[in-house]
Amino acid sequence: MNAKIRARLFYIFIFLFVVTTIFTSFYATGYRFNLTWPLELDKVLIKTGTLQIKTEPKNVKVFLEKSTKNIFSNPAKLEGQATTPVKIRNLLPGEYKLSLRHDGYWNWERKINIKTGVFLYLDNITLFKKTLPLNIYHFDIQDVYPSPDLKYAYLSENQAIIDLKTETKIAQIDEKMENVTWSKDSKKLISNNLIFNIEKNTINKFSEKITGEINNLKCNNKAEILSYQQKQSIEQYNLDNDNVSLSIEIKNKCQDFIIKDDKIIYITNNKEYSQIIIDDFNKKERLTIDLPLANNYQFINTDNKYLNVLEKNHKTLYILDSDLKYSHPIAKIRNFKQGIWISDYQLLYNNDLEFFMYDLRLNESELITRVSEKIKSLLWHENKQYILYNSKSSLYAIDWTNRKYTITKIISLEEIKSPFLNQENDTIYFSAKIGQQSGLYKMKIQ
Repeated sequence: MNAKIRARLFYIFIFLFVVTTIFTSFYATGYRFNLTWPLELDKVLIKTGTLQIKTEPKNVKVFLEKSTKNIFSNPAKLEGQATTPVKIRNLLPGEYKLSLRHDGYWNWERKINIKTGVFLYLDNITLFKKTLPLNIYHFDIQDVYPSPDLKYAYLSENQAIIDLKTETKIAQIDEKMENVTWSKDSKKLISNNLIFNIEKNTINKFSEKITGEINNLKCNNKAEILSYQQKQSIEQYNLDNDNVSLSIEIKNKCQDFIIKDDKIIYITNNKEYSQIIIDDFNKKERLTIDLPLANNYQFINTDNKYLNVLEKNHKTLYILDSDLKYSHPIAKIRNFKQGIWISDYQLLYNNDLEFFMYDLRLNESELITRVSEKIKSLLWHENKQYILYNSKSSLYAIDWTNRKYTITKIISLEEIKSPFLNQENDTIYFSAKIGQQSGLYKMKIQ
């Protein structure tokens, strides 16, 4: 071998060494060949992304496939070899179909987008169990009202109270109850004409001690204090001493009222406007906020830091500052049916066919998804951060991870009413009709 050949070989080895070192370095730092057709030269060598998945339950099988195939292979394709929690590295950028499967659970599927050099976290994915509903109490399908502590359920037509832990009827109320609500301590069931004490199993017909008709009965934070409307006055009644402890005369007809933070806040009309009037007991001052003239205003979400006022005829929600610094609403949401504040600034709400997330800081509503069946009720799972809702005959869950949604149909029946979660948020109760049987059902979903 002469010197020229040795020199050529030397330079060839040097070239190959440099090229191999460069590509090895690129490979180690997450770059890959992306050979597609038609060929895009600027994307032949591209930095990959990473996907991290955590689920409840764990050990869920991962199925992943890239929508656009590589010419030579599809190294990102997984067919159940990996289980959660898992971190999948070196994924070529682009759209993937992700499917999560676990025995006894509904499949979870979504299209995801992997971006160059980006770490995509899917850390709050919940799979729902495939279980059959269990009938715990037989009755005709009707509205069910759970107590605030979720220990009891009141059946509106049967007028029975069910202990959800023992799944037995603990009380039957023979007196007719109207406009029923629970006290906040869950110890009393309150209507416009009487109060049923669950612990003592007694009825207090307090309305017989009050002259005139009672409307819009409310229970304050203190269960022994009731508030109500009577013609053109708002009164408070103390159950401990059977006396009216507060009476405020109102010039015009009151549409609705709340008593909050030593303020009585009510809605009334004048000739030009509807007005929210705030009487501060401590400061002895009155503030007013004008709203468009209407006769169907109602306070909702009264535990929220903001005042939520719904004009029911036009389905418009007005939000007012909690400190009442402004003499006008700070936000207005149209086409509003029902909503849940999931934080101080985020309101999850829906109309008949759409779900939105409203952000008070941005004063913007973001569409989550549209559905094909009319939405009847709305629930929010605070810990797992998913939405539960029902149509007339089906129950659904919406997983809204990373501002993307996946809808799972949990069950379809003839009719479903009044769904609510238990204290542990792993079981859902509802009134339903299945075949020839109707009643209160429960179903494990996690």
